[in-house]
Amino acid sequence: MRFRILVLGLLCLCAVSCHGQSNPIDIKDLELPAPRYGSGEKIVKHKAYTVSFNKDARIPNWVAWELTPERSTGPYTRKDANYDWDPAIKGCPGRSDYQYSTYGYTRGHMCPAMNNRNDAQAMTECFYMSNMVPQSRELNEGTWQALEIRCATYAKWYGKVYIVCGPVLSNPEELSEIGRGITCPYRFFKCILRYGTGKDGKPDKSAIGYLFTQDNDRVRVSVNEIEALTGLDLFCNLPDDEEEAIESNTKESGWR
Repeated sequence: MRFRILVLGLLCLCAVSCHGQSNPIDIKDLELPAPRYGSGEKIVKHKAYTVSFNKDARIPNWVAWELTPERSTGPYTRKDANYDWDPAIKGCPGRSDYQYSTYGYTRGHMCPAMNNRNDAQAMTECFYMSNMVPQSRELNEGTWQALEIRCATYAKWYGKVYIVCGPVLSNPEELSEIGRGITCPYRFFKCILRYGTGKDGKPDKSAIGYLFTQDNDRVRVSVNEIEALTGLDLFCNLPDDEEEAIESNTKESGWR
């Protein structure tokens, strides 16, 4: 009898501890979307970022990373790295696979070089082709780059932010092909989360999302809207009682 009570007690304890909301949140994983089992995605964690690679499209489904002020400060630059295939991903394209494009698309970084200046390995990894999606030069050097710079500023203001971005692959009519079988999307998304404590000691938790087009358009949306569009479950490691409120936000207030 005592044995049965002990076993039941352990099972109950396990049930509580295994439930995602009963334990302290694992902060380092806040940037990661939920894996999509059976989708064929290849998830690889590098020092610089985590990527979900789409072997059919030959581009990432998403790239996610935690950004701190230190990552954007250091001696390493684009000159210290070369575009290269990702050794952890079979079928990852090489740099030459984009050279057959007649439309002049650039190799657009998802996790940017400017976020990896503090570490040689991180700078090398951010130039893996698993971190690239075809982007028009207008977008790459326009609103996309402007938000990259803004994210580095957010990291300085808030201590750290969590970022996930990638192409929108849900509408086949918006997809084309360049080079050697590289899928070229028309739209992209980027979501930014801050999750910590403000200067007043109160919880400071908010997220904001953006949609981009190859025509250099950018619109602010909620994370929920991006999830509905892409089919991804973003910031899935947030506690359930906070996730909906955080992911439904469309206001830039508090983001200065």
